[in-house]
Amino acid sequence: MKNTPLSEAEMQEKESWNAKKILERNGYYAINLWHIDDVKEFYECDDETAKVVLHMSLTHQGIISHIWDRIDYISSRLKLKKI
Repeated sequence: MKNTPLSEAEMQEKESWNAKKILERNGYYAINLWHIDDVKEFYECDDETAKVVLHMSLTHQGIISHIWDRIDYISSRLKLKKI
């Protein structure tokens, strides 16, 4: 059986998958990652602007507070001991 070369899209997908696996092996939660295309699918903008939108959205204090609140809530429901 002959190996056929991967397409550019397949190579990018494989590279992303490998990067996520590296992050997961090092303790990071990498299942919910955002991509500039998530913005560009709905808004006309260049890559840099899409990155700014994601950065400003994901680092907003309200979002960060909500995530910590959910971590506390879920941990409490699972009866995890707070340290």
